[in-house]
Amino acid sequence: MGRHVFTALERRLTGILNVLSDELSVSERREVEGFIEASEYGVALETLCALLVEEKKRITPEAFAEISELADLMGIRSTTITNELQLRVSPG
Repeated sequence: MGRHVFTALERRLTGILNVLSDELSVSERREVEGFIEASEYGVALETLCALLVEEKKRITPEAFAEISELADLMGIRSTTITNELQLRVSPG
């Protein structure tokens, strides 16, 4: 993948973190940001999804759609998009 692809992934992952900022603690956000800064985008997304499920965070349908799209783009849908994550989706 070219550098522009990585930059786009960074931007989209950071955008998801911003959308979920009310749901994530500072330490949770830092954990995911650490993986983004290390260019470990798949690990960042998987970690974010695990936090959302384990900590029973609520996510908007739009955030879920963005997470799903990124997981598809990175080829990690099966490890990130689970029934448990889908249960965390709530309108608005």
